[in-house]
Amino acid sequence: MRIPITLTMTLAISGCAGPMAGIAYNSASAVSVAATNKSLVEHGASTVTQSDCSMLNYLFMNKDYVCESRDPGTTYNRNGL
Repeated sequence: MRIPITLTMTLAISGCAGPMAGIAYNSASAVSVAATNKSLVEHGASTVTQSDCSMLNYLFMNKDYVCESRDPGTTYNRNGL
């Protein structure tokens, strides 16, 4: 009995798709944090709320908020100088 290739591929992918997707997401999030100091979830929250959301600022910069409202007419100095 021959098993159709689509069924074989579906069964093979279904067993590996979950762990591989988790590894891919965590890798992408780690690269995002290293490059921008914001995870993928924080980028999504920033887009949805139209603010600058960062847990790192809340945890390590002693700020009282996670999301900082953005004023489009203001240029922010992010260098701290």
